[in-house]
Amino acid sequence: MGEGKGLRSRRLAAFTAEDQGQTVVLMALMFTLMLGFTALAVDLGRFYAERRTLQDGVDAAALACTYAYSQGGATSATAYAAAETILETYNLKTSVSKLYDSYQVPAQGSETYYDNVVSGQNLKDGVLPQLSPYTGCRVAVYIDVPTTLLKIANPGLQTIALNARAYAIAKGGMVPVVIPKYSNGPGPGNGDTSNFVHHTMREGLDYQCTVTSDSGCTAADSSNKGREFVLFGANQKATNDNSFRGYIAPDVRDFQTTDGSGNLVHTSYNGVAPDASINTLKDFEANWILEGYPGPDLCVVSTSSFLPCAEVAVINGASAGIFIDPVADRYKIGDKMLAQVYDGTVKTIPNFTINFPTLVVASETATLSNQNVAFTFSSQFQTSGAQVTTTFISDNGTITGGTGDALNPWNTGNATSGSFSSNPTPQNQSSYTQVWSGVTTTSAPKGIYTVFLKGIGGVPYAGTEQINIVTVNVADQKKQFYIDSSDTYANVASVGTTATYSINVTDGTGQNKWSTPHSTYPVTLQIDQCPKSGSTTLTCFFGATSPGTQTESVTSLTGTKTLTVQTTGATSGTVYTGWIRADGTDQDGKKVTRVLKIRTAVNVTAGGTTDYVDVLGFAVFEITFLDSNDVKGKAVSGFFTNVGDPGLAMGKKYGLVPWETS
Repeated sequence: MGEGKGLRSRRLAAFTAEDQGQTVVLMALMFTLMLGFTALAVDLGRFYAERRTLQDGVDAAALACTYAYSQGGATSATAYAAAETILETYNLKTSVSKLYDSYQVPAQGSETYYDNVVSGQNLKDGVLPQLSPYTGCRVAVYIDVPTTLLKIANPGLQTIALNARAYAIAKGGMVPVVIPKYSNGPGPGNGDTSNFVHHTMREGLDYQCTVTSDSGCTAADSSNKGREFVLFGANQKATNDNSFRGYIAPDVRDFQTTDGSGNLVHTSYNGVAPDASINTLKDFEANWILEGYPGPDLCVVSTSSFLPCAEVAVINGASAGIFIDPVADRYKIGDKMLAQVYDGTVKTIPNFTINFPTLVVASETATLSNQNVAFTFSSQFQTSGAQVTTTFISDNGTITGGTGDALNPWNTGNATSGSFSSNPTPQNQSSYTQVWSGVTTTSAPKGIYTVFLKGIGGVPYAGTEQINIVTVNVADQKKQFYIDSSDTYANVASVGTTATYSINVTDGTGQNKWSTPHSTYPVTLQIDQCPKSGSTTLTCFFGATSPGTQTESVTSLTGTKTLTVQTTGATSGTVYTGWIRADGTDQDGKKVTRVLKIRTAVNVTAGGTTDYVDVLGFAVFEITFLDSNDVKGKAVSGFFTNVGDPGLAMGKKYGLVPWETS
């Protein structure tokens, strides 16, 4: 039988009552959870709002501190005060939350560090001006933010720790121009602008030094500026090049390295092709005026050598508009500009060349005299006062790396090197003939051999080197052969690619014909040195089926032989020098040796501009005049050879960098 109506009603009521009790519990739990989320949202919202305010403050303080520290004569106390003023007067104390009203920047020297580890990156609370590795400031603020609702939900969260920090440095900002260090050298002058003036020295005290010494002059600074002059533009010309207006391409450097054909092999940066045309460079380099040159930094010439990283391509021609317009966009009168400084002279290559004679020694025991060695010098080499020292090197493997019978028997003491007149060469010469005499042979075997004459430039061109192969014929050796090549330079696309050379081995003529049959009197080709000085990893071989075979016997002195050089182990973008040696013994037992220089390049781009300037150093100039042709200014710093010197920071850009930057 079914239940009665009354019983069903009572059971339904009981069930409903139980359900209502569960709902109350669930609602209570949901309310607590919602309260927690609301508290979290309110307090975290406030936290992030305060953090934004605080971060804005420390960013501004770091920039103000860096700017103050970068000004001439500024101290760390000056920089600290600038940051303190920003934080306590203009930023934190004006917060509508009043959170920072009681905050005080820790006194200089009393800043705190995480885990008590004293280092810039561990700064917890305070202002830290620093000069190294960059002029700049670290600013950090640590403060507890009271919670509003979270402390109700969780009494243990009365505050949330808030830390904001910023690091600003003076960086980059170099303009792609060079400014003459002085005018009307060599000095001293008498104060008249038509006489010597040192442009990075204080006006009125800028003419008593010389181009080689700053002694006697006083460096400019922000309070005692230099004399106004045209920094760059239409009316600033090099002493030897009327088309140069002071614009450079710091992305193209190194005017010493050449390929096997004598073409320059530049070092290039920032995506610039090393063989870029002048017009391409104009458009590209002008961009750095607005952005500031990103580097890498230039080096400067030293007292002992002109370094490749200090040799910078110049941009000739009518370039004023391309450069002056962005200068006007970035600078205004009174702004400071960091620039490279040069000696006012545009350089060209080569710096010097040498022509050596073939030496003929009349007999196996004889003294050689009056052999002329002809030098020519570039104009800047001449005016620099540099000299060339000539050295005799017997064929003992010092240059070629060779060993064994292929070497010159003079190496056993059968000859002396003789001497050179006026060694080193005289200064300030456009050309010079050096006399080589006194080469004495003592029972030197009859034959044809090789010696090397090396010329090395002196200050300031130390390291500039020429090595020439000189043939020596002892006692009128008639039987001869010759080696040459249509191209002694090979440029392969990548490491591991084989470089190939065609070597011609040819017979003499008439009474100079080599002994026959050639199969009985062969000529041996040999690599004395791989095209990589001191290499033990670069495998080189001649016409061989496998690496490691170093010689090839030539039994027919006609046509060509193939030389192959393996570039496994080489470095991309590098030019290597090596030597081919050919030697043979004639029917009378007399030796003939020939040496040929080869060069192997791996993925090298050659060519491009051939004119450059040497960077002497850096200085900061204040702009005093701008028009469509010229920029005028005055030095507000002395002359520095380290671009990172704090004395140059006033001319750099100021910017925030990641806190982890060292």
